Amino acid sequence: MPTDTIAPAAVAAGPSLAPAAHGDWLPALGRLAAATGATVSANTGWDLDWERDRVVRAGADPHRTPHLSVRIHEDEVMIGPLWAPGTDAGCAACAEVRERTVLDHPLVGDLTRPAATPAAPAAVLPGLLGIAVDHLAARPLAPGDAVAAGAVDGHRVRLARGERPGRQVVDGDAEEAGKDGGGRGRGGGGPGEGADEGVVLD
Repeated sequence: MPTDTIAPAAVAAGPSLAPAAHGDWLPALGRLAAATGATVSANTGWDLDWERDRVVRAGADPHRTPHLSVRIHEDEVMIGPLWAPGTDAGCAACAEVRERTVLDHPLVGDLTRPAATPAAPAAVLPGLLGIAVDHLAARPLAPGDAVAAGAVDGHRVRLARGERPGRQVVDGDAEEAGKDGGGRGRGGGGPGEGADEGVVLD
């Protein structure tokens, strides 16, 4: 089966992910679903109703399939945490609360409102998602694991991995992932960052 084949039942694009951008994101998301064995949902920014609906659907699946939320921000892509039925693994809302708590955001207690107005993702991010998927195919997520993929200084790939101890090494180059490596990385608050589990590669 081609690596860019997308199983419609396994990948769901959220209401804020513009249809015109589906071609940029869905091939890598299909590969992510295949690599993790999870259903995958992707949206830009934060949408509590959308995230809650996807977890409810996953929980009602008689096959007990894990679920992986992907949130696309202006300068990074948040992958996970991997939610799995029958475990105590957190979901996307847990990661959102943690980030807002670390940042001391005034909306930490109100997940019905996004912490920031969604902006157009940096052009380099779809390529960085592809690099992250390659990494996760070799080093799969465990329940509760999450990865943040972004660019630093326009030419280095940064992956911050949370929950599981240890530093994760990834080969990749932001300039090759996209012509515009303008992602700056959202400092502090992403899963793994507080535990110094991020990796920056030249």
